Amino acid sequence: MIIAALGANLSGPQGSPQQTFSRALHQLANRGIKIRRHSRLYWSWPVPASDQPLYVNGVVTLETRLDPLQLVRELLRTERLMGRRTDQRNAPRCIDLDLIDYRGLVWRWDHRDSVPNRTKGDVILPHPRMHQRMFVLAPILDVAPLWRHPVTGQSVKDLITGIGQDGWGGPLGRHKSGVPIAIAK
Repeated sequence: MIIAALGANLSGPQGSPQQTFSRALHQLANRGIKIRRHSRLYWSWPVPASDQPLYVNGVVTLETRLDPLQLVRELLRTERLMGRRTDQRNAPRCIDLDLIDYRGLVWRWDHRDSVPNRTKGDVILPHPRMHQRMFVLAPILDVAPLWRHPVTGQSVKDLITGIGQDGWGGPLGRHKSGVPIAIAK
């Protein structure tokens, strides 16, 4: 199974985060990447905590013949097409597409010289911080409730149980208090 995460906390040239996600998934499908399942959308506070707008998050399961590095290139290309203009870590963004798991592969690739417009870090699978982020784990539970972390072997349910709720919102639409949520435009 291939899992990719979607996140955004700003509207962009394609519209709201939800509209941008829809267009990004359509773009991926046009490039031969099949979208098999998609989670509900969730909201969360920025991580690390800041005064940025709330985030919208979700995950999709994919099917492709692309290898992991080719898929990361397509995700980055799609981010740029959707209007993402920064590579600054933890900056507000109109879209963020991350490869979370690629068929259980445990892999690291220093891509500074091989992926255009990326100058920081490596491609690491599974995503190195996904097990600490409720905004990734809860959507995975929606689409792949039997998924297990490729390194630890823990189920997604066990991972969720083991992390705190800091920064976690819940399904998109309402705050825990019952107040409707508005995402920044």
